[in-house]
Amino acid sequence: MRQRRLVCPAPLEDAGMVTVSKPVISFLIPAYNAAETLADCLGSLQRQSVSNWQAVVVDDGSKDDTWNVLEGLAKSDSRILVHRQANAGASAARNAAARFATSPLLCMLDADDWLDPAFIQNMLPVAGDGLKPVIAYCSYRRVTPDGRKLGIETPPDLTGDRAKREFSSFCALAIHAVV
Repeated sequence: MRQRRLVCPAPLEDAGMVTVSKPVISFLIPAYNAAETLADCLGSLQRQSVSNWQAVVVDDGSKDDTWNVLEGLAKSDSRILVHRQANAGASAARNAAARFATSPLLCMLDADDWLDPAFIQNMLPVAGDGLKPVIAYCSYRRVTPDGRKLGIETPPDLTGDRAKREFSSFCALAIHAVV
């Protein structure tokens, strides 16, 4: 089992149907056999201090109960959009999710990632209004399958020409920590 990222330990709460319009950020989440982790991932979004977000979750041909879990979560929260496709891999699922996203600001999460409750609040001022290309990013930490928190991983300072060099060669940032 791979390590999970970012920490938000509180369980998912059932607060009835939530409806919010005009999301400031869309989270693109591929889900393959993720029935056990989706509630934690989406629960971390539901606990954000900024509530006008959107999660677009694409079930990428799961063989477990992922689709049923997603349908249940989406029924109680209109900010969660779910789609289903034949298995095509995480990149294809992220691309499909991007087609349904309605915010100019995007963040890619895996179905086993959690976000700190202040993630959106802290990232929005850096990301701006999404009308001009900007990359906002932050630190993150990994959590082992047994719940042990590893050290905080701080990304390199990427600006100007250094950013162009780094991104033209490889992705120097963890995608789940980028808007």
